[in-house]
Amino acid sequence: CFEQGSWDKYQELAKRRNFQNTIPKSRATDPPPFEFAEATLMQLQNNLLNHEEISAALTGHDKGQLRLRPEVLAQYGVGLGFVDTTIPEILDLESLVEGCDHSVPCLVFPRTAFRTNSFIESSKDSSVVDTGRPALSTGRARSQGSAAISSMIEDESDSTGIAASLSDGVSLSEFHTVQLKIVGWSIADLEMYVPVDEAQTGLFGFHVASAESPDIILTGHELDAVAAYQETGIPAVSLPKGPYQLPLDAMRALERYERVYVWLDDDHQGTAAAELITRKLGVDRCLVVRTKGGDPQGPKSASIALARGMDLTSILERSQPVQHDKVLDFSALREAVKFEVTNPDLIRGVESTDLPGWNASFKGLRPGELTILSGATGSGKTTVISQMSLDFCKSGVSTLWGSFEIPNVRLATRMMSQFAKRDVSKEPGDIDYWSRKFEQLPMYFLKFHGSTKPDTV
Repeated sequence: CFEQGSWDKYQELAKRRNFQNTIPKSRATDPPPFEFAEATLMQLQNNLLNHEEISAALTGHDKGQLRLRPEVLAQYGVGLGFVDTTIPEILDLESLVEGCDHSVPCLVFPRTAFRTNSFIESSKDSSVVDTGRPALSTGRARSQGSAAISSMIEDESDSTGIAASLSDGVSLSEFHTVQLKIVGWSIADLEMYVPVDEAQTGLFGFHVASAESPDIILTGHELDAVAAYQETGIPAVSLPKGPYQLPLDAMRALERYERVYVWLDDDHQGTAAAELITRKLGVDRCLVVRTKGGDPQGPKSASIALARGMDLTSILERSQPVQHDKVLDFSALREAVKFEVTNPDLIRGVESTDLPGWNASFKGLRPGELTILSGATGSGKTTVISQMSLDFCKSGVSTLWGSFEIPNVRLATRMMSQFAKRDVSKEPGDIDYWSRKFEQLPMYFLKFHGSTKPDTV
C-alpha cells in the first residue's frame, strides 16, 4: 500500500475493513497503444534473412559469428531496418523497411506486452477477446517463423490460418508489439525508438514467456536473451533501459515467476548491477549467472559465450544466489581478490570517454568512494562535472544531481547544450528534439536549492 511509519500506524491500517490493493492492473489514463502492421514487421524480418552479411554474422558458426538459429530470431521478431542518419527521427515505418541512399543497417527489436495496459494482467483474463476468431488456450509460445510475430500483432486478414499453425496454443490476441528498439549494426551509438515516447511499457521477448513457466532469464541485451533462450529453453527477456536499470513496470512483469536468472554482463559494473537487481526482485527467488566462471579471459555475456561454442546450459547451472549482505566468508571473496590482483586495469571504475586526462589521474569513479572537486569561482567545476555526468549517462550509469547553488532549470539548460554540442538557446526550433533525447538519459535532479539541512537531504 506504499505506506510507512510506526507499529501503531501499521495496526491502524491492518484493522481497516475496506482495505483494497492500491496497485492498479491497468491505467485508464494511458494513451492507446501504437499499432504496428504485421506486414511491416514481416518485411523487417525478411530484410534480415535477405542481408547475407548480417544474417551470416548472427547465424553462422565461423569464428566471431553468434550461432543464433534463424527460427529463434524469428520467434523473437528480430528484424533489420535502414535508418537515414541525416534525419533525427523515424517518421515513416516504410522508410525504415526500404531505406535510402544515406541509410545504414540497424537491428530492430520489438518490445511486447499483454494487449491490456498492464504487465501483471493474467493471461487467462485476456484470452477471451472479441476479435472475430476463436481464442486459443494459453500455452508456451514455441511456434516458429511468422507465427511468432503474428502472436504479437492483431491482423484480421489471415488470423485463422496463422492460428492453426500455432502448435502449442498461444492466444494471438494476448500480446502485441508496443515499441521498436532500433540499434545500429556498424554504428555503436545509434539507438532509436518507434514510437519515441512509450505509450505502453514493453519488454523484448515478453511474448515468449508462458504463464505456466516458473522460470525466466533476465539479460541486459537483446541478443543475449535470444542466445540464452535458444540454448537453455528457458524464456528470456532483456532489460528495457539498458543493462543497469530495472524500472518498476519491468519488476511487475517478473512478479509471476518463481525463479529469475539474472544474466548480465560479467564485468565489474554488470556484477554490481546484478546484485542490486537481485535485491530488488528478492534474493530468495533470484540466481546470478556468472558467464566467465572465474576465468578473467572468459566471455562476459551469453551471446559471446555462444559464439565461442560454450555450453550455456552448464553456465546457467553454475548460477548462485546472492549471499546475505551482512555475512561473508573468504570463499565469497577469493575470486574477487584474484581478479583484482591479476586485472588492475579492469577495476578502474566508471571512466570518462570525453575526459581521458581525468581517467589517468583518478582511474574512474568507484562505488563507495567520495570524490571532491574544488576550485575558484568560474574555474569550470560545474562544466567539467556536467560533461562527466553526461558521459556516464550515455554509458547507462544513473546520475543524481544535487545543485544547491545553480537552479535546476539553468543547470539542465547548460547540460542540454553540452549534450547537443551546440547552444540550444540559439536554435529554439530544435528544443523539442533535444529535450526528447535528453529525457532518455538516466539523469535525475534533487529539488533542494540554497540552504538546506543535511538531514533533510
